[in-house]
Parts: sequence; C-alpha cells; structure tokens
Amino acid sequence: MVDDRSGEDLGPLIGGFRDRLDVRWTASAAKGRPGARNTGAAEARGRILWFLDDDMTVAPGTMEEHNRTLAGGCEVSIGAIESSSGGKTLWNALDDSRFDLHREQTAVAPEGPPFTAFFTGNLAMEGRAFRELGGFDQETFSFYGGEDFDLGLRCINSGFRIVHTPAALAYHHDEKIGYGRYLARCRWSAASMARFVGKHPKVAERPDFLEIESGPLRNTGNRPGWRTLPVLIFMTPPIAELMLAVAQGLWITGLSRMALALAAFSKRFYFNRHLARALGGRPVG
Repeated sequence: MVDDRSGEDLGPLIGGFRDRLDVRWTASAAKGRPGARNTGAAEARGRILWFLDDDMTVAPGTMEEHNRTLAGGCEVSIGAIESSSGGKTLWNALDDSRFDLHREQTAVAPEGPPFTAFFTGNLAMEGRAFRELGGFDQETFSFYGGEDFDLGLRCINSGFRIVHTPAALAYHHDEKIGYGRYLARCRWSAASMARFVGKHPKVAERPDFLEIESGPLRNTGNRPGWRTLPVLIFMTPPIAELMLAVAQGLWITGLSRMALALAAFSKRFYFNRHLARALGGRPVG
C-alpha cells in the first residue's frame, strides 16, 4: 500500500489486515497518482503488476483472467470496467459513459486496443515491460489524468502486445457527483490532455482527437446528430455551462435520455474550449 502524502498515520489501519493479508506500507516519493504507482511498482515482488483505482471492486476470477492473458505471451492485459453508480446523478451517468466508449474501443480494434483504451483503473502488465518503459511519467503528469494514455501510447510504440480481457471485470463505485465537481473534472481533464498533447503533438492531428477525452456524442447511447448545428460557432464555456444546467433540469424532470444527449453535447465543447486555453489559445478540433 502506497501513501500519497496523506499526512495520516496509516500504520494502525494497515496493521488490522496483516493477519489476513501480506500487506506492506510505504510512502510515495513523489506527489500524485503516477508517482505513487511508480513507488508501488518499485516495491512489488511479483512478476505481474495489476493497477486498480481505489473506487473499484472486482468480479471473482479477475486476477486469474489477467494472469491467463499475460501467460499467453502478451505484455499488457486491459480489463473491462462497468459502472456500479446506478446513475446517482446526471453527472455520474455522463461520467460513467466513458466505460461504454472503453468497451467499444477494445472490442472493435483487430490490431489491438488503441492507447485511448488504457484505463489503468483495471489493467495488468508484465513488470519487466513496465520497468523497460520507465513506468508512469510522473514529471509531466503530476496531477489528475493523462498518465494512462501516455503509458498506453508508449506501450504501442514499443511494439508490446496488448490484449483486451473482458472476463477480467472491475466495478466502478463513484461517489455522488454534483454539477460543480463535474465541471472541475472537465477542466482537470483538459489540463492533463494539454500536457499529453505537449508531449505527443501528433495526437492533435487525429480526426478523432476531441473524442479521446471529451468523448464522442455516441457514448451516451444517444445519437442526436447535433454535430453540425450552426450554434456551435457561438459556443463558449459560459454558454456550455448554461446548457449543462438545462440538462440537469431535464434530468430532474425525468427526461433522462434528452438530458444525457444535451449534457454530452455541451460537455464536449466545454472541454474543447478549456483545452484550447490550456494549449495557449490554439484552436483544436
């Protein structure tokens, strides 16, 4: 167990599990999730590294499924993730729609999952491969997001064999997300994506670039066909925020499909504008 500078004494908490688990505790040498995971990987004694988010639980047999995939000669096993939030709020439902996109990306890529399918909420890889890459880039990605896509792109560029393991299933248990927190997540994601683009500028030339983190309109299960509306040229962050607030009203009144479609549409451009700002005003998409 790695403590990412919590400032708390975790000894008593961890001690309560030592009669059931072979658990060790160490403090992270660098602040942030990438540094904490690198610290844990350096301390790990096993051949396989399995990365899980702290809000995940796993289905029985998940570890065995990852192990079976890696035993087949690949370096990376990408597991499946399903939501267990139950649509607590519109923002939970919208946030969880990324797992729908994750399933699409891993299921339809005959050449192997793309780097955008690298969700380290449930991913296992050979320790030697992780160390060969130098682990997560904890210098560039010192806060929320970006480090998993970066690891995925470096795995692909290194020629590692990457396999999707749908039977290795994790369940995402997010806490209730409010409107303000969801907007903050969008801004964090835009900032981390700007760092990712700064490191891998070729990514911004992809035709699906805006779908990488902001998500395609299809990933809510709705296809409203609003991509070409003339109103897009007038979209600004305040207008997007207003439209997201309208979507929340629709959700409250029970119009969930319409709310999700409007929220996905508005979030995409809210993210886009903040990404452009993070990139120094350079337009994207």
